[in-house]
Amino acid sequence: MRLALRSAEYPQVIRDEDYAIAANVQRTLGSGGVSHFVLGRNEAALQHLHNTCRSVLGQEPLKLHSTPR
Repeated sequence: MRLALRSAEYPQVIRDEDYAIAANVQRTLGSGGVSHFVLGRNEAALQHLHNTCRSVLGQEPLKLHSTPR
């Protein structure tokens, strides 16, 4: 039951949080004031997307940096 509830809430979280954050990121990128982003370890899909785009463009994959714990 708990897993079913979490699964039902997942689309709402994406709608309410992820879409709003993505819109803010796009506005920030459009300002030209950001030179780079740090993708967190929990953003594996974004890391894969960026490395796929870089590969198509003939660029090296993103460098992985360790963070202090």
